[in-house]
Amino acid sequence: MCEDCGTPNISRRHLLRVPPAALAVSMTAAMADPASAAERKIDGICREAWGAKPPTYPYTPQTVQRLTLHHSGEVFRNNRKAPAAFRAFQEEHQAQGWPDIAYHILIDRHGNVYRGRPPKAVGNSNTA
Repeated sequence: MCEDCGTPNISRRHLLRVPPAALAVSMTAAMADPASAAERKIDGICREAWGAKPPTYPYTPQTVQRLTLHHSGEVFRNNRKAPAAFRAFQEEHQAQGWPDIAYHILIDRHGNVYRGRPPKAVGNSNTA
């Protein structure tokens, strides 16, 4: 079980077994019916699977009212190195005094979704 959300751990290998066509159908359905999309969940690769460190101190809680999409535009020439890049991001963010990696969700070159900090924790960034 994932400590962050209490769901079964989803490994990268398990997630890669989802046929791209099934993912496309799910995303298309979500776009056609936004109301039903609010009830959908995307299984993410658990923090443990990408080697995340624990937070250095407790998160500031939040109630999600809106979403902001932020991207770093990092190029993963070798997608196998994505988890190492995420660990480096986390280390850099914690060195800035943040409790954890700034992001709630991380996505690699092949569209695999990784869990960052919990959704109910305020994110951090250098933007206003």
